[in-house]
Amino acid sequence: MRITFLVDNLPHPTLPLLTEHGLSMYIDQITPNSSLLTPNSILCDMGASGAYIKNAKALGIDLNACHWAFLSHAHADHTGGLGKWIAQYGHIPVYASHHIPALQCYSSRPKQVASHKSSFGHFDKLSDRILLTESTKRLNDSTTKQQEFDSPERSDLRYIGPDLNLFHGHTPWFKPIEQNTWLTPHIALVHPTCNQYPKPLGNKYLTVVEGQCKVSAEASLLDYAEPQPDFMSEANKVASQRFNDSAIQPERSENDPFLHEIALCFVTPKGLVIVSCCSHHGALNTIESCMEFTGCNTLHAYIGGLHFVDSPQVEAETTSFINDWLTLYPNAYLYTGHCTCPRAATLLKAHLSHCHTFYTGNVVEV
Repeated sequence: MRITFLVDNLPHPTLPLLTEHGLSMYIDQITPNSSLLTPNSILCDMGASGAYIKNAKALGIDLNACHWAFLSHAHADHTGGLGKWIAQYGHIPVYASHHIPALQCYSSRPKQVASHKSSFGHFDKLSDRILLTESTKRLNDSTTKQQEFDSPERSDLRYIGPDLNLFHGHTPWFKPIEQNTWLTPHIALVHPTCNQYPKPLGNKYLTVVEGQCKVSAEASLLDYAEPQPDFMSEANKVASQRFNDSAIQPERSENDPFLHEIALCFVTPKGLVIVSCCSHHGALNTIESCMEFTGCNTLHAYIGGLHFVDSPQVEAETTSFINDWLTLYPNAYLYTGHCTCPRAATLLKAHLSHCHTFYTGNVVEV
């Protein structure tokens, strides 16, 4: 199969494509054998805005060809482009967790900077890959960074959830997933449940409130702004605030167990190809869950961010993952980016011969 990264944190080295803190993939050429009952193209996640649609057109990709779309989890850097999708491709079904329409997701992590130079030499203007502090001196102070990572403040939560108004009323495009599901004989949607391996340390910043959606249907969320540093359009911010004021207060939020995260799993002759866009359950836990459900114990490729955020512990976290990966899946391919910070990605590429970093417009075949 072929995967085109329609949008990612990192820009294309030469093409003038839109870049944002978000992720969207177009997956096609899924089955070389036309006799298999498998769709030919799928959209996985929709980035933070409509940038993925513009990039698809620039790359000559017709999203009308998608058989269905899929949302990996509720965060706005993956669901922010849903309004644009509905406006233009609302006839195409969207599979996602049944939890999403009633979720409020928050982050207590210090807000990202507007721009910085990544270790790969790309200018990544919308990345959430370093901690923002009050001054450059504090940013470079390891003691301060350690304290901020160990003691995230819950008093200043930022909304990072979906546009809840989009799920209000008649939503024939929405196909809720409540349990592990085979969509075709070779494609499954899997809720990670394994807890054998560590989950990303960065999850400590992420909280959630779940309840009945009571949002007014007054506002239209289909007129999105261009990508913004906070990866939320003004329409999204307004709708989110209305929901916060009228329904559940963020002070009641709890650590997010990520019941709304689902992996997209392909059973191929070479083994499993797993797409888990942020791997909040941990990549190794996700792989084990997919193997248990599908009955296939060979991993061919894993695609997605690992949520190894920049912190004083990121090198130890990444090193532990590398050791486990080399023990369990030494011959498997790893394609990572988005929420895998540059420090982690550098370590991964140095020690894993089959590890690659993706970027906006990147095309890989697995």
